[in-house]
Amino acid sequence: MLADGIMAAIMTALMRFVVPAFVVAAALWMPAAAAAFSLLPDPRTGSVAGDLDFAARWSPEPDPFGFDTGFHDGIQVAVAHDFAERLELTDPAEIELLRATVVRAFAAWQTPELRFDVDFARVPVEGINQGGGDAGWEFDLFAVDETHPVFADENYFGYTLLRHRAAEDRLLSNGRRADGRVIIAVDIFVNVDLLLPLARILPLPQQAAALQRLLMHEIGHGLGFGHPNTFNTFNNHYDTDEDPFNPMVIAALDPALGLMFTDDRNARAVMSNDRSQIGPHLFFTELQHDDRGGRDALYPSLQVCPGDCSGDGATDVAELVTLIAVALGERLWEFCHRGDLDGDGAVQVDEILRAVRRALEGGCE
Repeated sequence: MLADGIMAAIMTALMRFVVPAFVVAAALWMPAAAAAFSLLPDPRTGSVAGDLDFAARWSPEPDPFGFDTGFHDGIQVAVAHDFAERLELTDPAEIELLRATVVRAFAAWQTPELRFDVDFARVPVEGINQGGGDAGWEFDLFAVDETHPVFADENYFGYTLLRHRAAEDRLLSNGRRADGRVIIAVDIFVNVDLLLPLARILPLPQQAAALQRLLMHEIGHGLGFGHPNTFNTFNNHYDTDEDPFNPMVIAALDPALGLMFTDDRNARAVMSNDRSQIGPHLFFTELQHDDRGGRDALYPSLQVCPGDCSGDGATDVAELVTLIAVALGERLWEFCHRGDLDGDGAVQVDEILRAVRRALEGGCE
């Protein structure tokens, strides 16, 4: 139970503030590589890095093209009704797991402002290139075979088509405005001819994890991100420093502040498509620091959720443990800077208790 886990975390916090910790578990201090994030190519120049302000993204207000797309009412997701059937899932429990996997994949990218509305009763429509933003829903998800036109050039596990248009003075999630591209429609396709052979040799939980990671990757494209490993020349990737082992702290009111170009990359990142690493990282379903850094740069959040280290709008037991480790000096401040509610560069007991209340009751400040 969540409440039981939170109470255990509270007791751990209190005990560890009284008794100094001399031994720290490796999971609490080992750095997770935080390399760079890459944007979709800039249509003006073809540059992968492009201009962060101009970069394509969803807007928090209805777009100016009359399609009423944007995350002001949640980004609406439709899943093809034959999705489970094409993945050869017929048992009700398996279908329910599939649906939960799809929901988790979208939820992984959420922030307090950027939310998804996944509805399996909707009917998706292919054709964003033909029908523009008024074809289908904001995100349409399909399972197709390798003969589908999107896989004509190469057999990928998944492929994303998206449509974005230039708009003047578009609204950003931090309340600022800037000229740039507005994403208005996304179609995601998964290739069942590649997925099924893999699924048949994996137990069901691992099938779900592999599919979730694949969907998270394609959703990332639909949010405006490219592959951080695809382009090997310098100045293709953003980071906040040259240290590949710390989280990115993005200034919500000025996301470009402190960003620099770097060539350091993390093969575990959800947005990486390094095929040489697909085996070791097949089942990792958590956004890495560079994934989150990109999300926070394109979709900066002004809401403060106590203890929400990942910035996804929720606080869980693992984040409470991280917050405690930051307070004790066992992890760097950057690993849960959102827990520092007063911005003094440290995490205090009262901030941990506010995070506990957040986990129990919900709600941002």
